[in-house]
Amino acid sequence: MEFREMQEFQKKILLFEQKWGGNFEKISKRLKKDKQENFQLWDDLIVWEGYMKVFQEWQKRFIFK
Repeated sequence: MEFREMQEFQKKILLFEQKWGGNFEKISKRLKKDKQENFQLWDDLIVWEGYMKVFQEWQKRFIFK
């Protein structure tokens, strides 16, 4: 994967953080505590988690060698 592609993943992660007002872990915990289901948030968390996993794997391979 190219560096430019990884920057795009990072931008998408930041957009989710701005949209929901926190990082993935914080928002995921909030969702689990909520009494009312939020299907939009569930959908976003699934995509968000995918972006994070790819980005973290890229970091492991190329930055933290």
